[in-house]
Amino acid sequence: MVKTKGTQFTTSLGFGSEQTDGRFIKIVATATPGTALHTHASSAKFQRVSLWAWNTDSVARVLTVEWAGVTSPDDTIQVNLPVNGAPQLVASLLLAQGKSVAAFAAAANVVICHAEVKDVNA
Repeated sequence: MVKTKGTQFTTSLGFGSEQTDGRFIKIVATATPGTALHTHASSAKFQRVSLWAWNTDSVARVLTVEWAGVTSPDDTIQVNLPVNGAPQLVASLLLAQGKSVAAFAAAANVVICHAEVKDVNA
């Protein structure tokens, strides 16, 4: 439990809602709507989501993350993934109200993603 300025917050750590036992999610989509990575759970007021991606292809690829919507550029984050690159895409951004996170890549089945989710309840 973390206390901040007299307010108590409880947190718990887990995987993205679309992951099975923490396994990576293969990005199949090549356009919007993207492959689902995580949907905000109603049991948490907020969720802090961090994302990583690995490009398993022999050439660099572009990955587009759709954050709580699909409108470009309002809801999208584009990342150039180097060959065998494994960058952190999103570091602990908040998600709420049943919104979801998805992604699509320039080529199907060559990028895999991992999500780490922290529930935050006030």
